[in-house]
Amino acid sequence: MTEPNLLEAERGALRDLLQLAADRAQAETEIEEQFQSRTLKAERKRDADEQTVIIRFATQKESLENEYKKACQTIDTHLETTQKPLETKHREERLEIIERYKKEKEAAKAAYQEASWTLATIFEGNKNEAEEELKEVQGRIGARATQLSELAAEARRLLQLWKQDPDSISAIAATTPRPSDAEPHNLPDFVTEAEQRFTSLRRLILPRILQGKRYYALVVFLVLLTAWVWYLEKGLDDLPWGAGVAAAVLILGLAAKLLWSWMAKKQIAHRYQPLCQTLAEAETSRIRALELAQAHFEGRVTQCKEPHDKALRRAFRKYKRQRVENKRRRDLDLRQAWRKCRRMQIGVQQHCDQQRHLVEQKYHRCQADNQERYELDLKHVQERGQTHLQAIQLDHDNA
Repeated sequence: MTEPNLLEAERGALRDLLQLAADRAQAETEIEEQFQSRTLKAERKRDADEQTVIIRFATQKESLENEYKKACQTIDTHLETTQKPLETKHREERLEIIERYKKEKEAAKAAYQEASWTLATIFEGNKNEAEEELKEVQGRIGARATQLSELAAEARRLLQLWKQDPDSISAIAATTPRPSDAEPHNLPDFVTEAEQRFTSLRRLILPRILQGKRYYALVVFLVLLTAWVWYLEKGLDDLPWGAGVAAAVLILGLAAKLLWSWMAKKQIAHRYQPLCQTLAEAETSRIRALELAQAHFEGRVTQCKEPHDKALRRAFRKYKRQRVENKRRRDLDLRQAWRKCRRMQIGVQQHCDQQRHLVEQKYHRCQADNQERYELDLKHVQERGQTHLQAIQLDHDNA
């Protein structure tokens, strides 16, 4: 082989070598690009699978949480809708018990007031009857006292007409005691005795004769009668003696007036002093009768008031017992109603708590299963992605 041919052959071999080197470099570039592309696709697929697992886990977790919240809300709604009727029923029962207690309280109070009014009416009736009797007795005593006052006034006027001093005579009568065995025992006896004594006083003749000019007229009449008798016996022969006798009669009559006045005063005092004493004793008897009537009235009022107060206290004690009994029954009914409502509320609360506990158990169990499934799926996706990447790396290394 000649040198040019050898050179030509070497050049051809060099060109082939360069071409092979270029082809190899191009092939390696393509292989690297394919490796990178396959690796990127594998990683993207792995990431997409992981994202799918995460999304599925989050979706299931959110769904479980929503179901849990919905179940809890349903339980709370059931609890609320069940508790409200119980509270409403308890409130109605409580109001009914309180209203019944008020009615029983008003009925007991009305019965006590009715009993009080009845007892007060009976007491007032008895008291009014006693007052009427007292007024009647006071009226009779007042009438007797009026009669005695009229008799005393007439007696004083009569003494004043006779020119006598009633006060001095009555003062003497006040110091004269009356025998106790002859004393009347009641006011009508005093009135009868006073009338008799006034009648006896009014029948005195001597004071009436000495009243006014009657005595002088009587003396003149006696003088004229003496002169007339003298004239009939003696005629006009002894006229001076007749005149002297008449004058003597006149002087004796005028001088005797003092004696007659003293005797009349004695008679008046003898009749008027017992009358004054009777009037004074009658006044004492009147006061004593009024005191006895008032004492009798107060005794009757006290006698009527004692059973009235006793019955009133008995009615009040009965009213207090009824109030205590009604209050005790009210408190007992309120406690029973509250316990019944509380027992039902506790039962509903326990049922709801039990349901809530079951829901929580189911929720935690489902969450655990979801978490376990999520970790397992994520592990499988990661292992599958890693295996795929290893296979791509192996193919790349073999290429």
